[in-house]
Amino acid sequence: MLAIARPSDSQLPFNPFYWRPIRRARHPIAAELCAALGLGLLFLVPHLITSWRMMFRDLSWMVGVLIFSATSLLYYATFTLINTIAEVEARTLPQARKLYTKPLRFWLSDYQFVLAGIFFGALNCIVGYSFGVPYTTWSSKLTIFFGFFLAGFVSGIAAYSLIGVAGFVRGFVGVLISLYIVFAPWAHVDRVLVRAMRWIWLGFPFFISLGHLLGLGTVVHLLLQRYKTQMQQALSARVRAVRGKIQAASVVNRTLREELEYELKLQGELYRMNTWPFTFGSTVHYAIGFFVDAVPAYLGALKLIKEAH
Repeated sequence: MLAIARPSDSQLPFNPFYWRPIRRARHPIAAELCAALGLGLLFLVPHLITSWRMMFRDLSWMVGVLIFSATSLLYYATFTLINTIAEVEARTLPQARKLYTKPLRFWLSDYQFVLAGIFFGALNCIVGYSFGVPYTTWSSKLTIFFGFFLAGFVSGIAAYSLIGVAGFVRGFVGVLISLYIVFAPWAHVDRVLVRAMRWIWLGFPFFISLGHLLGLGTVVHLLLQRYKTQMQQALSARVRAVRGKIQAASVVNRTLREELEYELKLQGELYRMNTWPFTFGSTVHYAIGFFVDAVPAYLGALKLIKEAH
């Protein structure tokens, strides 16, 4: 039996650095879970050693859950996007693939991912420092800020790749971030800037959610619209050519008639093609997730209002 050659890393339009080891694994799903669990434990174990029971009282264990959840969902979203690209490539002409391959490789490159991760990781540490961590020993401070950076790095990759993969990450992970920021016992909670930032973070999942719906939807809509227009022009030219052959023929040509019927059928299917990527079911699913996210956000808002009074 001949082995099917797998495309190399350079041949794939979207193949980020965090996905390549998973792609080579014999059991990808198990590898994804192990990688996510390993990153979560990379923070939780040292932090448990340095802070012990304090991590349960100040809710910092949620940082480990956040790291695990963000990594798992990022892998799942990446897997979904890669499969979607494969489906698109199977249905498009080689010249049409350049419309999305070049932008994907530029905007979602390893270099851009690492920069985004470092930026958001550092920003997460700055926010944590501004809020005031409830620790006095340097060892506990070191581990909690390491967790902040790691969580920001993973979430930053997802936030940067909003157009591509962040849609699956925004809901659960965004709510975890909001709950931790609102309910954790920060030392500088009485500062005006900290209060304002807690309100901003409470609404962060919803901004990401809307960005995913409108940003991803608009980009995919434009690509599909361009593809539909090109195919309509190509089909119209083929229909005109077949009709010309039928008119030029001295006798009725059954083969040409069948070819014309086939081309007209393709034109009808293309005309009915929907260029907005989200179906009614997807919209309902989005709405359900949006309102589910609103429940913990409402509880967090009540807590902030009580603190203000």
